[in-house]
Amino acid sequence: MTEIDSLPLCDVSFQEEKWEPFRKDIMRLLPQTVNAVRNCFPAFSGVGHIDIILADNVFVQDLNYRYRGKNRPTNVLSFPQGDFKKGAEVPKDEFVLLGDIAMAYDVIAVEAKKEEKTFLDHFCHLLVHGCLHLFGFDHETDEDQEEMESLEVKILSTINIANPYET
Repeated sequence: MTEIDSLPLCDVSFQEEKWEPFRKDIMRLLPQTVNAVRNCFPAFSGVGHIDIILADNVFVQDLNYRYRGKNRPTNVLSFPQGDFKKGAEVPKDEFVLLGDIAMAYDVIAVEAKKEEKTFLDHFCHLLVHGCLHLFGFDHETDEDQEEMESLEVKILSTINIANPYET
């Protein structure tokens, strides 16, 4: 378990060997990335927990089909534990199960190469994206998508990652 400035806690499971060369960097980047997300929500002062599964395409495709009816792999899936509303206040000593995030190595690697980004920068972007879903954000409408992308850009800038939406 990794403690991230006390808030939140993360368990990381490396279920695909292709992630292994990045293990050290991921374990270094994970705390600052997740903490950067949390710092955008000052009302969230409770203790949160996130499980992160670093998997292969087959695992993520199965989840995507089972829970979203889409029979294809995707880069990141988030499974909020509860109905956490964006901007919700969480008292200092309250423990919140935020949820699970599953990420598919090959999809992320292909996207990073195609978009001419480093694998780790793209990983951090998708981790931020997944965390925002756990904090109650979505991109179902154009307005929601703009709000979410704006937050992603803001959060990524705090950890020195360029705007992923600029070409």
